[in-house]
Amino acid sequence: MSQSSGFERSLIAASGCLCAIACLEVAIRVATAWKRVDLASIAKRPVRANGADLVLGDIIRPNPNDRIVYELRPGFRGRFLGQDLAINSLGMRSPERPLAKRRGTFRVVGIGDSVMFGWGVAAAETYLSILERDLEARFAGRRFEVWNLAVPGYNSVQEVESFAEKVDRLEPDLVIVGWVGNDMDLPNFLAEPPDPWSLRRFFLLDLVESRVGVPGGREGSSGLFEVPADPGTKRLAMPPDDIPPRYRPLVGWDNMASALRRLAAIAKQRGIPAVALLDAGPPRLHRLCAAAGFLVVDSQPAVLRYEKEHGVERYTALRRSATDTHPNALGHTVIAGTLLESLLRASVLPR
Repeated sequence: MSQSSGFERSLIAASGCLCAIACLEVAIRVATAWKRVDLASIAKRPVRANGADLVLGDIIRPNPNDRIVYELRPGFRGRFLGQDLAINSLGMRSPERPLAKRRGTFRVVGIGDSVMFGWGVAAAETYLSILERDLEARFAGRRFEVWNLAVPGYNSVQEVESFAEKVDRLEPDLVIVGWVGNDMDLPNFLAEPPDPWSLRRFFLLDLVESRVGVPGGREGSSGLFEVPADPGTKRLAMPPDDIPPRYRPLVGWDNMASALRRLAAIAKQRGIPAVALLDAGPPRLHRLCAAAGFLVVDSQPAVLRYEKEHGVERYTALRRSATDTHPNALGHTVIAGTLLESLLRASVLPR
């Protein structure tokens, strides 16, 4: 009798656990269905008032060009990642300036993603802003404008397509493209939203894995889902099945390489130098950019040299944190110094 009662109690306990798991799974699926964070939901969400604490979804808007996809919201202001953020009327994180270039002005245009944009640092602390100040200090009497066209999440195809649409109006004298390791991938919020009613996926397991550090998609402080790490390569990359067909021309090595060659051709056609600023770029990328005609600058040696000379570790001294590897203000300063030194050595600046 006692053995039977013990078995019944175990069965009841197991049934209770299964019921609790099932309830949790249903609750997570309902929450997923209600809180989808993709481009379609961004387009429909109410825009927060100027001056508010913003997330990335507040400062971008859809673009009808499928090779650009989205862009910064012109004229928007607020607090983003703890810093004052101002987007000018042209949709750039740059001062409000006349589009028509003044006589005697040397205009530099930078295209890139969140690193060049200045993720989590003040506008004056970004390496493009520092570069502008350094150029004006070194070339007394000359007028320099450095325009920051970077948009968080952009890859190389988006950057070059956006630049191609604006280049004739901007009249640049030099273009800098910033490259980082996920520039052949797609922003994660452009993925197909997960079907919350699919029986092919266990949402509770996904949640547990994300909390214990298993690579996967999770919502970050930006308010959009972070790109997951591929378990095999450890590279931040979206699973191919999650990429909508309309966005597949944006991803992969071949599309990235074609975009960079296109940028070099646009610059050559207009007689302006093109600079590829790489963050630990692989050797074949160096070869690709050099063959296309870019001045190739890699910031990684300067970062390693700074670590050695000052006895610091990059993730505590030059990055925002060990989990957010965007450069902090000091990291931007190191990049700016490397960039200026390379531009001077290559004689691509006005004498």
